Amino acid sequence: MRAAAACALGQMGAKDSILILKEMLVDKDAAVFFAAADSLLALGDPAGYDVYYEVLMGERKSGHTLMAEQKRMVKDSKAMTLAAFGVAIGYAPYASSAWMFYRVVSKDYGLPVRVEALKKLASDPDPRINGEMVKAASDRNWRVRAAALSAIARHGDPALIPTAVAGMSDKCRWVRYMAAAASVRLSVVSTAVVPGQR
Repeated sequence: MRAAAACALGQMGAKDSILILKEMLVDKDAAVFFAAADSLLALGDPAGYDVYYEVLMGERKSGHTLMAEQKRMVKDSKAMTLAAFGVAIGYAPYASSAWMFYRVVSKDYGLPVRVEALKKLASDPDPRINGEMVKAASDRNWRVRAAALSAIARHGDPALIPTAVAGMSDKCRWVRYMAAAASVRLSVVSTAVVPGQR
């Protein structure tokens, strides 16, 4: 219920609830703090990035609580029905049956969280994320590496070109493809001429 409330506040555009949502960021339930973070970002408050940054750095452990919620939903036919329609947010931000079954079968509950964190942080203007994206680009899991390179491309900082170029030598072709795309995007950004600047 707390997660549903946090999600609804963001969808309603209730900017007067920002302080309440910030308090929810310290909730022990992963569903709640993810829903609060997403709503804060939807309301234009950068405090929502903090949750994803902490998850990516390993400072906030959310896999266990997400796993427990995952197992509960698998046994709950009503929750499963809602998830299939993308309505349930019992384990925000993964309210979809595809993610649910992937995690049940793979037993890898941390991977989707880290990948989602990279997606969210790609639009974080804070330069602190650069180091974490670079680190994730050399993660042992190719999905995390690919997500990191995608985030680097969207982040648009030309200083990250060396990381993108290095990714073109990755052993996984999907990572190489993403690295090539990131290199092109960042190269275009670096050569763009801004009026009034050199």
